[in-house]
Amino acid sequence: MFDLDKLSDSKNRYAVTALNIAAGAALLAAATWFSYNLFSVRDGEVPVRTVNSITLEPTVLLSGHPFITHVNVTLTKLCPYEVHWSLVRRADGVEVVKIVEPIKEPPAQTGTQDLPPFNRYVPASVAPGEYKYFAEVLDLCPGSHATTPVRSNIDISVR
Repeated sequence: MFDLDKLSDSKNRYAVTALNIAAGAALLAAATWFSYNLFSVRDGEVPVRTVNSITLEPTVLLSGHPFITHVNVTLTKLCPYEVHWSLVRRADGVEVVKIVEPIKEPPAQTGTQDLPPFNRYVPASVAPGEYKYFAEVLDLCPGSHATTPVRSNIDISVR
């Protein structure tokens, strides 16, 4: 195979062999560290909540009447959350109403699931017209900052 003694003189034979072994070990350590950092899984960036779908019932809302929100969500952590929703006029983008709901407890389990339907009311002060329903969810996980994993909007009509 390789004869390291051929490349060194008799006085430096052990020093050259030790230096070659140390250089090989340092190269192996550097390659291991680099490949670990390059290919390791980074789970710190996994979102707490992914909203798969939001549907509103009925499809045409009435001022002063309730509507039901159905949400299908995928949860990776169980954290309390806060929902902010608003109605924005499509014609000029003016936010007509903004509601901040109280903090809610998380569901019992993680994974993909349908949350219990939420009853919400269109305020009587909302004029008939075309709007966008905007929903924003803030997950309040202990030990981390509040995240806004989802902002969604749905075109709706108010009569």
